[in-house]
Amino acid sequence: MQILHRFAGSIQQYSQEISDPNCHRPDRCPQCEANRPLIAHGFYSRTLVDIEFDGSVRIRRYLCGCCKRTVSLLPEFALNRELAIQRIMARIQKCGGEWPDTRFWWCPARVYLYIM
Repeated sequence: MQILHRFAGSIQQYSQEISDPNCHRPDRCPQCEANRPLIAHGFYSRTLVDIEFDGSVRIRRYLCGCCKRTVSLLPEFALNRELAIQRIMARIQKCGGEWPDTRFWWCPARVYLYIM
């Protein structure tokens, strides 16, 4: 499960702030509703591509001591890009990968768009 985290700052500021597991630690589990703080449970990486930033950011994970399920603290700026990519992918699938004067190349990690 993901908790959307509103972060008002740069990606670099986010990276520094998320290093502290207590900074935005949820005080209860959103899945089983246990009223105990979650346990810091490492990170996973999310790739972001933007005009200002091209790279990966760490996404903080927490573990519920009661139900043993994990929760990710996803920054809002990562979700916005993910939704935009999903909309683009839906359009590509809908048009069969063919728009006038446009070609798409697909590989598991990236979609390449070439406009003639």
